[in-house]
Amino acid sequence: MKRILTNRQKSLIKPNFPKGINFTEARDKFMLPAKRHIAGSVKTCLVVDGMNIAYQAFYAYAKLSHQGKSTSILYGFINILRPILKQFDPVRVVVCWDGVKHPERLKTLPTYKGHREAGRDPKKRKKFLKQIERTRKLLYYLGISQAYNPNIEGDDMIYWVSKRMQKIYRTIIVSGDKDFKQLINHDVSVYNPRNKYLENIWAFPVSNYGVEVAQYKDFLCLTGDKSDDIPGYPNIGEKRAASLLTKYYSIKDYLESKEDLPGLTDKEKLKGVYLRNNKMINLRYFNEKYNKKVNITYYRGKSYNPGFNEIKYKAYCLKYGLKTSIFPLFLEPFKKLNQ
Repeated sequence: MKRILTNRQKSLIKPNFPKGINFTEARDKFMLPAKRHIAGSVKTCLVVDGMNIAYQAFYAYAKLSHQGKSTSILYGFINILRPILKQFDPVRVVVCWDGVKHPERLKTLPTYKGHREAGRDPKKRKKFLKQIERTRKLLYYLGISQAYNPNIEGDDMIYWVSKRMQKIYRTIIVSGDKDFKQLINHDVSVYNPRNKYLENIWAFPVSNYGVEVAQYKDFLCLTGDKSDDIPGYPNIGEKRAASLLTKYYSIKDYLESKEDLPGLTDKEKLKGVYLRNNKMINLRYFNEKYNKKVNITYYRGKSYNPGFNEIKYKAYCLKYGLKTSIFPLFLEPFKKLNQ
């Protein structure tokens, strides 16, 4: 398919680029944040999506319990995190937790994340959240930083923490949530703990229908997000969205064009969907506009390193029957993190 370039796109190709640099690399220099770190020159920080890992643990170890109390998240969280620590050898780990839904998102789309509350058993939810609180305490004793503000959603907290961490470290966001792919740049990657796949700026188009990192926000605006009850443009799936972005690069470029593509002839409707979904999905846009004055706060007021309290950690593990979690071999990557 032939790519139709607008004047704005053409302006991204500068005649003074070195020979051999391709169109994608040229755009990256303008569309993404400037590269801060030379490969191998800085240490690694993991920014962990706490609720995403908690749900993974909850279902993967659903049968685990101790004295009638479920320990699926308690056991599963640190057992999912441990091999990730061994793989990436970070010097910092920040687990980000979820707060309440932002009122501005609910104002824009009242059905936002609505299905999550529908049909929920209040008693089961209470037990789930109790396990989350126990897991936070366990991680605190283990010496792992945890970012939490009741007024900030988890995705937004990850935006702010990763923005801060990438100034100092090579930053890896640990989550199975596709929304964080929009935060990938030269210094930020996303690791999916479910399929164990690391996505970075160079490998990105291969696994995302040819869509480039800088286009991914528009890709999400077109396709929507079923997990958050954010509808995309009707009858536009991932392949058709990628096809449009391959031809026009961005939704704005298509809206400015004189061509009408099949299924997308109503440009006013498309513009409305784009403006709504950009506000709902675009983490940079939303946070820089609506969360600018909200502070990052840490669990129990400890910011960078609460310190590994081995005595309290082991006592807490034994309280909930996590005997294998106190073995010296199991604790090695956590102790190394706290050195």
